[in-house]
Amino acid sequence: MAYYASAGADEGEEPKSDGERFRSQITFESLLLHVLTVMSDHDPNDKRLDDRKLVARFTEVLETLPPDSVGEWSRRFAYTLLKCRYLFDRLVLKRDATKGTGRIDPSDDSGGWSLMSFRRSSEDKTSGYYRDTFNRESVGSTDRTDLQRRLVLLESMLRVTYTGPRTMHWITLVLRTALASFPEKVEGTFDRSFAELYLVALTNYARSKVREAMGWPGLDAGTKVPRIVFTYTDYLLVIGPEHSTLFADYQFGYRTSVEHFRPQRPEKDIDQRLVGLSDATSLELFGNLALVTVSANSRFSNRSPADKADYHPDARRQSPKLEAMCALLERSNREWKDAQIREHGEAMRALLEDDLALEGTY
Repeated sequence: MAYYASAGADEGEEPKSDGERFRSQITFESLLLHVLTVMSDHDPNDKRLDDRKLVARFTEVLETLPPDSVGEWSRRFAYTLLKCRYLFDRLVLKRDATKGTGRIDPSDDSGGWSLMSFRRSSEDKTSGYYRDTFNRESVGSTDRTDLQRRLVLLESMLRVTYTGPRTMHWITLVLRTALASFPEKVEGTFDRSFAELYLVALTNYARSKVREAMGWPGLDAGTKVPRIVFTYTDYLLVIGPEHSTLFADYQFGYRTSVEHFRPQRPEKDIDQRLVGLSDATSLELFGNLALVTVSANSRFSNRSPADKADYHPDARRQSPKLEAMCALLERSNREWKDAQIREHGEAMRALLEDDLALEGTY
């Protein structure tokens, strides 16, 4: 990782010192466990990525091997680790201190999300620069949202959804997908066909998690709705052609608090003609919920939907779903009642179901 962090900067940039520019999202111990999981060909589970059990995991594997094959297995692991490290550095996003803060609240890491590869200078082999891993030169143009941006958005969505190292099974998937595509030589550039294969693999992984959540506990489970449902909904809204301008610079940040747009206990001075509900269960429907930071949830408090839309633009920009709710509020003469909650919920359900039907594509 130190090499990735210090090897250089974009052409024309002042290089930053070792570890100052890029920040990996996992430790080296976690990478070892991902490689071990890739080699063992087991289905991923949280126990396999628990770095507190690093020695136990290796011991468990080695004890199953005949004594005369331990050396061969160790050499194969070392070679696989080198390949995975190369692929990890180029295919798993990091924080880049040169891309602005990308911050939503102080708990977030500094820097924007980055998916870059180091290139040696053609004139001076001892220096180099960084460029996007899936740049236009390597993948060509596309009539869909840029492949590089799609992958950065999708990986960052998964990163902020599954925050614990033991739950980052998508990284194992990245390594497995890449190793299957490059069984021997892993040097060079990644072309469009691999970019699309890679994007489909990650998209299908996210879809599987959303499909599981929609089965149980379902979309209308209030604060029990899994985070992946909110973040993947936001992802679909960002990449949708109708929102390409509105969310052109959107970055995923860490959000853990489920916000009730129509508050559960509204302030006494709120006009009930605008927020009155005929069915109290509407409060916990997906159409009334969005994922925001704890600080944003605190600022929103029990204020009316109109106040939240008007006075907290930074907070509402955290969630494209929340932006969509604010837009519906404006179209509904500032009302946010049962009808608006159900309309938005049905629209978001349709968005998710339409996407889930596209299994095998991106």
